Amino acid sequence: MAKRTKRAKNGDGTVIQRKDGRFMASFFVFDEYGNKKRKSVYGKTEQEAREKMEEALKSIEDKGTWDDNTKLTFNQWLDKWIEDYKKPFIKISTLENYLYMINGHIRPVLGEKKLKSINNNHIQKFISSKVGDKSPKTVKLIFTIINDTLNQAKYAGIIKDNPAENVKLPKQEQKETKYLSLKTLKNCLMKRLNPNIIPQSYLTSTQD
Repeated sequence: MAKRTKRAKNGDGTVIQRKDGRFMASFFVFDEYGNKKRKSVYGKTEQEAREKMEEALKSIEDKGTWDDNTKLTFNQWLDKWIEDYKKPFIKISTLENYLYMINGHIRPVLGEKKLKSINNNHIQKFISSKVGDKSPKTVKLIFTIINDTLNQAKYAGIIKDNPAENVKLPKQEQKETKYLSLKTLKNCLMKRLNPNIIPQSYLTSTQD
């Protein structure tokens, strides 16, 4: 039995505390046929449950509909992100690279988590596990995909903040720049180009 029941502040629903300690906010919505249906959202605190309910009621008031994204997994959002936000706008080769990173690295670790439950620690731990195993370039690409998907979820109003913000990445490898000596350059020119085209005086006058 619920420990307590409170009328929602706006009078459109109720908030109760369940046996497991969580709070449940309940309210009614109308389906496409005009039938009244009861919906519920949950939170660890009364305030969290109430905020979720008020967010849902505001969505119904503004848009006429409400999408319950509390059970949406990262896998499901990745599918939508690929189909709606990437596939129509990027090259096939880029898409294939994204899918390789998503299916080979991201889904096995983060895919089954609820999108709204993913936090900064989940992502930092995942990225850190790839450091040393994969090149900094690959790790950065994996992070870029995660960050982009979560940013899009934020813009879509599914999550309030992007948990990928402030995640630390490995430093990119600095490639050493190598220069050819004048002697090596002269030898390359003599081997690759027709000496009849380049004045001999130029080739013989170039010294180290």
